[in-house]
Amino acid sequence: MHPIQKRNNNLIQYIMNKSNFFSVALLTGMMILSATALFALPPSATPIDGGLSLVLGSCAIYGAKKIKDSRKKN
Repeated sequence: MHPIQKRNNNLIQYIMNKSNFFSVALLTGMMILSATALFALPPSATPIDGGLSLVLGSCAIYGAKKIKDSRKKN
C-alpha cells in the first residue's frame, strides 16, 4: 500500500472514531438531560374537562341505546 493511501485510511478511521464518539456522547447527554427535572415545567392543574366530557357523552349515548334496545325487546 502506498504511504499516502495508508495515511488517508488512518485519517478517515480517526475522523470516524471521533465522530462516533461525539455522536454517542451527544445522545447520552441529551437522554440524561431529558430524564432529569432540570428542564421540567412547574406542575399545573390538569384539565380533565375535555376527556371527561367525551366519556360522559359516550356513556350517555351507550345508555340510551341500551334503553332503546330493551324497550324494543319487551
